[in-house]
Amino acid sequence: MYSSNKIANKIRELSKIQSIAIQDILKSANMGRNALSHMDNGSMPKCDNLAKIADLFNVSTDYLLGRTDNPEINRTPVFTPEPVKIVKIPFIMSKVSAGKGAYIIDEPPTELEIDANTYPKADMAITIKGDSMQPKYNDGNIILVHKQLCLENGQIGIFRLNNEGYIKKYHIDENNRITLISINTEYPPISVNERDDFAIEGIVLCSL
Repeated sequence: MYSSNKIANKIRELSKIQSIAIQDILKSANMGRNALSHMDNGSMPKCDNLAKIADLFNVSTDYLLGRTDNPEINRTPVFTPEPVKIVKIPFIMSKVSAGKGAYIIDEPPTELEIDANTYPKADMAITIKGDSMQPKYNDGNIILVHKQLCLENGQIGIFRLNNEGYIKKYHIDENNRITLISINTEYPPISVNERDDFAIEGIVLCSL
């Protein structure tokens, strides 16, 4: 628990050390002439007033509050960004279709370098062909994908259907009928039937 009396005494001490008049201190902090007396009687100063006093003395507010005996301001950033962690993921150069189907996922991939801190779940990268997923994803976009075998309704995924690849919205109804849906309404939904060779390859995370 902070003591307003100790704060007042610390201000008086710094006033003497730095030869700054008490009234000048209180005026700079927009505080009344009797502010220190009020602190002596248990009244805590407002945070912004305390910060102004700390700035005037060039000390930390923690020092005024008695949380540290070190008057120096800690200028070390509170947040230190993680260093870039470059990893390589498979990059399928031929294009997954946003239209009528365009690629076979078994094609040997090349590699794409990404920052694993920014994209921790990315397992592979694929290029989009077509405009059926506009405006979210456009022709030529490189998308990052997390490999998984199941999706929830409305999630955008990568699918293999009869040896062709698609990027679509996934939908399954109460009768377990699967439909692949385009964002661009000019493209009709694609129904998946029991005889089709169908697989979910992964969920789309984002585009680069």
